[in-house]
Amino acid sequence: MRLTLRKKVTVWTILVLSTSAILFAHADWGTGHRQQQSILPKRGPFNAKHGTIAKAKTVKLKREEHLVGDLPWAEGQEPITSYAGHIPIRNWHQSGYHGETSMFYWYFPAVKPRVPNPPLLFWFQGGPGSSSMIGQFFGNGPIYLTANNTLARRETHWADEYSVVFIDQPVGTGYSYVTRSQDNTSDEEVDPVEGVPPASATSADNSHANDDVEQQVEDQVLIDLHNELLTDQSKEQEIFARLVDQDITSKLEYIRLKKGEKQATLYSKGYVKDERGVAADLLTFMDQFYTRYPELKKADLFLAGESYAGKYVPALAYAILESNQGHRHRHRHNDDDGADEYEHIIFPLKGIALGNSLTEPIKQVQVHSNHAYFLGLVNRAQAEHMKELQDLAVKEAHFGRFLASNQARLDLFEYFKNVTGGINWYDIRKGDVPNDWSKMETFLNRAEIKDALNIYGPRQAYLEQNGVSKKEIKRIRDGRARTKFFKDPLVLKTMMGDIMKPAAWMVSKLLRQGIRVVAFQGIFDFRDAVVGSVSWLEGLDWEGSQNFLNADRQIWVENGSLAGYVTQVPGLSEVVVLGAGHVSPMDQPKNVKAVIKSLVEGTNLDVSTSAERVQHTI
Repeated sequence: MRLTLRKKVTVWTILVLSTSAILFAHADWGTGHRQQQSILPKRGPFNAKHGTIAKAKTVKLKREEHLVGDLPWAEGQEPITSYAGHIPIRNWHQSGYHGETSMFYWYFPAVKPRVPNPPLLFWFQGGPGSSSMIGQFFGNGPIYLTANNTLARRETHWADEYSVVFIDQPVGTGYSYVTRSQDNTSDEEVDPVEGVPPASATSADNSHANDDVEQQVEDQVLIDLHNELLTDQSKEQEIFARLVDQDITSKLEYIRLKKGEKQATLYSKGYVKDERGVAADLLTFMDQFYTRYPELKKADLFLAGESYAGKYVPALAYAILESNQGHRHRHRHNDDDGADEYEHIIFPLKGIALGNSLTEPIKQVQVHSNHAYFLGLVNRAQAEHMKELQDLAVKEAHFGRFLASNQARLDLFEYFKNVTGGINWYDIRKGDVPNDWSKMETFLNRAEIKDALNIYGPRQAYLEQNGVSKKEIKRIRDGRARTKFFKDPLVLKTMMGDIMKPAAWMVSKLLRQGIRVVAFQGIFDFRDAVVGSVSWLEGLDWEGSQNFLNADRQIWVENGSLAGYVTQVPGLSEVVVLGAGHVSPMDQPKNVKAVIKSLVEGTNLDVSTSAERVQHTI
């Protein structure tokens, strides 16, 4: 993950007055993650004329640069037109290191749109650090990977009548990246560690020495990060001690205001520390995405995600509303260029969908012991020990010790895993068989797939057709070869201090401003269970809250069959999806698509108060 800057980029971002909680190991990720190689050539959005990073105002972004190339489609399968590539986010400079960051996306225009300017959906996976390619390949995307490692069209997906964008974020997730070089490194040379030969050296002794020094650097980065997070916690704890008569949300609001526009509080060595940074980076992404695809400004926008995206989505939605009202807080990202910025775009946000989400961890953590006990997964004594750990997590959070609160929650899940024999807490039907996305990871690390998806730069065929020099083509080809699709552990580690912080307050504000909200949960998910979601949904503060509390839960049917249960009032729906675990779109694709359709079209799900409409099988 090392890279020198070829040319600094002017990137403006926002400071969103928001907070979040990040769920440790809350990834929808499987096994076999590979560490990205430590030395990478220069990266950045490609300018065919100069081969450099460039500002949006001086470079016309061409959609053809990101057109997806040839993919290995199964026999008889018709390829789907799509676009993919990297969008630069920001530069960073801290503690003797500097680098740049970039986000990868894969955009599928609606295959069979029913209306002009079909609705646009952004999909976010959780984690932190889980790639949204999980959603694309296993959930709601139009393409899936066959047993023969070829691609085929999925029968039920969201990109038939809607346009869908899958984004790897925060930076460091999947194909998205954070680079790091020492300050004594030349902007035109790759030299990750002073005095150590580059990775291309053939000497075995040099290679081992390089590995040793690289490991020392990595160890020091982790030590520095740990100390930085402890300092953050100490400052927050002091403020909590002074504001004894206020609740947690009010105390965190004070801290957010106190931090003001200090950009340093958003990031650590390029990585995101909290939801303010998440939202800032995503708005930077959206500025450039809409510049590249300006026709999408006419399409209604919806944000959807699952798992930890239960915080990403509200944070981005809240930031969009602030941005639309002209309330972006802009500040520089350690560069020396001029003050160019992207045009002010009004993002036509209409609604959000939260699937099996972690949104209000302090409330959600308190249900696990009873849930496990009544499922029969633990006995009474084990449930009581789980409750002790839950109570400790809540207590530490109330004192502003969010790292300690998170540790208690980690201890809770570790204990649960041990006493249940390692049951899959994302889907208890699977026993001890974990979710496994390794086949997808292997596929996405194939050279021809990275070329087709414009990883590192436009695909080689495009470069050759546009007369790009052989030297530049080689630079991009070499960089693409070194770029790995993987799960960077620093994404999660950098967000550890935010894991137990609340985010439901943003959902309340969205509802008060007319943004439609749908929360759906697979009933076999233990980690982010139905009862945990209900606990925070019932506490939302908006004008329809009493109507929601008084509303009857109804039987939800699809095509005459029982699909689940729904509580729905104008603006807010809570949906229980039968036959599904944590990854509901994978388990019940047709039913979850019906949920999304109800959100997009502003309609209610088909319900019945009579068992006569449900086809029973005895």
